[in-house]
Amino acid sequence: MDHVGLTVPDLDQAREFFVDVLGCEYMYALGPYQDDGHWLLGLRLGSWIGHTRD
Repeated sequence: MDHVGLTVPDLDQAREFFVDVLGCEYMYALGPYQDDGHWLLGLRLGSWIGHTRD
């Protein structure tokens, strides 16, 4: 497995959980980024992808 992506409401709390509880190694941080109300692919929050290509 190359990587796993998760969306969490609190980055600090998530990092503490992964490091302190699961024993993961904290490697680096990116950002900060400005939240313009859009996420992946420029879709609005709450949008969903009903079909993807194989």
